[in-house]
Amino acid sequence: MGIQVFIGCTNLTTVTIGKNVTGIVDNGTFNGCTSLTAITVDTLNPVYSSLDGVLFDKLKTTLILFPKSKAGTWTIPNSVTSIADDAFLECAGLTSVTIPNSVTSIGDGAFGGCSSLTSVTIPDSVTNIADFAFVGCSSLTSVTIPDSVTSIGVAAFQSCIRLTSVTIGTNVTSIGDSAFAGCSSLTRVAFQGDAPSCGYGAFSGDNPTIYYLLGTTGWDSGFAGLPASAWDPLSQVTCSTANGVVTITGYIGPGGAVTVPTQ
Repeated sequence: MGIQVFIGCTNLTTVTIGKNVTGIVDNGTFNGCTSLTAITVDTLNPVYSSLDGVLFDKLKTTLILFPKSKAGTWTIPNSVTSIADDAFLECAGLTSVTIPNSVTSIGDGAFGGCSSLTSVTIPDSVTNIADFAFVGCSSLTSVTIPDSVTSIGVAAFQSCIRLTSVTIGTNVTSIGDSAFAGCSSLTRVAFQGDAPSCGYGAFSGDNPTIYYLLGTTGWDSGFAGLPASAWDPLSQVTCSTANGVVTITGYIGPGGAVTVPTQ
């Protein structure tokens, strides 16, 4: 089945995949199928399988596609190690998803446009947050990036307009361009380790307070040559220490490092 075969089939509710279908080009095959609630695969199919109306590879190690009209909460099976690109794209009725510790890879745009998603737990097994992974998840209010993650991709959380708090684990070394751009409610970003390198406009349109732990390295007020329009700077940087946590408010940019005092 090729690209966009069923595009715009807005009244299509169920799909049955027979035993001889061995190639689905990509998730674009079902683009625009906004009423799709279930995909069922013949048990004799050698390449694909289904569970609870969700499409997987044969061994259920890759979650390929979650039907766009399937709603409510859902728990990904423990057999899954990777979530494919666009797997949950624009699943507007999905409110909560539990990702098991077996998952190591979340694909590009995997949860993009899940506008009702209020809660997601990213397990310690995941090593990177892909580009556009949660873009447009407009009901998401808080996110914790575990210590296992080393990078946050381009526009990973862009336009998550209700996101108020982000906790970033100790091993994140890079944040991609526009990663948190347009998160207009974001007031708190807490780094558990050193502040990572930061892409262009990563926090554009935001105005959070940045928190560092004592003894870590954070950003100063520099822009590393980037124009001020890339950020939303305050007039100056202020630093205060209370209860072992250093709070720095001001320019949010990838400039020269500032060592947070240890006492």
